[in-house]
Amino acid sequence: MTAGQRTAVDRIENTEHLEDLLSAPTEAAVAALTRLEGDLIVLGVAGKMGPTLGRMARRASEQAGVRRRIIGVARFTDARHEARLQAHGVETIRCDLLDRTQLARLPEVPNVVYMAGMKFGATGQEARTWAMNCLLPALVCEKYRQARIVAFSTGNVYGLAPVRLGGSLEGEAATAGRVLATLARESRATGSPWPRGTVVVACGGEYTVNLGPDADRLFGRGGPSQEAAVGAALALDGVPGIVALFADTDGSDGGTAIAGESSLRSETVEELPVAIPFGPETK
Repeated sequence: MTAGQRTAVDRIENTEHLEDLLSAPTEAAVAALTRLEGDLIVLGVAGKMGPTLGRMARRASEQAGVRRRIIGVARFTDARHEARLQAHGVETIRCDLLDRTQLARLPEVPNVVYMAGMKFGATGQEARTWAMNCLLPALVCEKYRQARIVAFSTGNVYGLAPVRLGGSLEGEAATAGRVLATLARESRATGSPWPRGTVVVACGGEYTVNLGPDADRLFGRGGPSQEAAVGAALALDGVPGIVALFADTDGSDGGTAIAGESSLRSETVEELPVAIPFGPETK
């Protein structure tokens, strides 16, 4: 495999083969490491993605023809992680980053990738979780205040972002549909209150359909789920890229022989909700 090139494979033979593929630098990575000046240190290198990133930085630097130190820092509670990094040309330093003395002894470098953090096992260790995720970043910024720092927090920044609203959605069904649609429309336009991207908003509750003083003279079919969907459709008219689903767990919606599920796309109000038949009364 030449510098910066990747080839398709039919199968992954083993873990080492997988790591070799994952750490293969792209042309962009090689170009970036060509321009970068100075050594590179990865803090928290022993996590899920740190070993691959450290190894890729080593390979990209070699392909760029640049001599630099790639340094990986962690507590290395599993010595195998440290040995594998060393085998691929990554220098390692054992360090408890929360220990100010140990942190101060780390070498001064112009480029820092920060990957330390505590996500798993936080229950019962709230103080340490706070220290790792809130205090430590400040200590690192103080230590490397002259360096360029990249904070690498997660590998799925732009992935699915679930949002769960409170435990009860109440009120007029059409109003509830309009409120949810308005929030979705505003988020798509501004990124607030929910971030742009793929967002799932899930909420539950019990809303109603108020027929008003003329109820005795009105006649129609449907129920709160379909009413909410129509309210959302009217509010979303002309806004692309939003899909809503209103479902009734009773198995019927307003006395109709449907499950009470109504879905819609927001491209046009003429594309009204589709009631999905379901249940024993379905023919």
